[in-house]
Amino acid sequence: MLTPECLAELEQIDLHFHDLRREVGSRWLDGGVPLHRIKQWLGHANISQTSTYLEAEAADNDEAMRRYEERLQRIATGSETGVQTGLPGATAENTTPSESAESRH
Repeated sequence: MLTPECLAELEQIDLHFHDLRREVGSRWLDGGVPLHRIKQWLGHANISQTSTYLEAEAADNDEAMRRYEERLQRIATGSETGVQTGLPGATAENTTPSESAESRH
């Protein structure tokens, strides 16, 4: 229950409940939440309704793929930077020159 003052303020800025739903859905999508999950959270009947509602575009797919590839790179290398620096647990003191060369290939 909003006060008359709050209702007047909302009317003045033309803010509606569905504006807020669209905003949170868009932020979830930008944050990498899969569209099918957002569909469930918003209670939409089908994925095309959610896509239209959020005005999801193909440009979003490029960003999502970039984030996915970065995550895979970190998993594959075991590092935050995505660049493997050597054998896991290996140090300069306990690796031979051939082991160091193998870790770079």
